[in-house]
Amino acid sequence: MTLRVDGLRSSETGAAVGEALERLFVDESVDGDVRLDAKPAGAMVWTTPWPLIISGFSRWHGPFEDAVRSAVAGVAPELVVTIEWDFPDPP
Repeated sequence: MTLRVDGLRSSETGAAVGEALERLFVDESVDGDVRLDAKPAGAMVWTTPWPLIISGFSRWHGPFEDAVRSAVAGVAPELVVTIEWDFPDPP
């Protein structure tokens, strides 16, 4: 998984987004699997160093993505959230 938040204009907003997402990752029990990977200009990128294996992924990922977007919007609604999933195994 790669999660990217674009449109950051201040380090304070970045810190608040990071804190909100870290709380969400703990609540979703993926805090040991998702880490802040990069901070390109105006953005923050979280990745998983290995594939996330989630039982019931098809039911889980939609609500998880909604929760990520809601957490970011709660800090700064103008930010853009992009979530990409990798599927290392063929369907």
